[in-house]
Amino acid sequence: MEVPLKLFAFELLYLNGKSFIKLPFIERRMTLERSIKKNKNVNEQVIVVDHQEEVSQAERLEKIFDLAVHKKLEGVIAKKIDGVYQPGARGWNWIKYKKKLFSEN
Repeated sequence: MEVPLKLFAFELLYLNGKSFIKLPFIERRMTLERSIKKNKNVNEQVIVVDHQEEVSQAERLEKIFDLAVHKKLEGVIAKKIDGVYQPGARGWNWIKYKKKLFSEN
């Protein structure tokens, strides 16, 4: 039995011996997009650059979040465009935006 496998990449930290950690997110993202070989048939593509959208309105972020949840995803990751990557830390350069799952007893 074959199991389709895809890697959805949204950020680049290291490539060809060069660290991108201290560069702003936008530079890391642009290099990622240039580095991934795109296949005309996305179903045959193993590494896919995940969707990204710059937003400035809370309503648009809510819409993107709702679409992600509708697709059975946990939520979205929001990043500062000029934020640097800090291994092992969150802070305000990026946040996970997801619904709290709980059950009422």
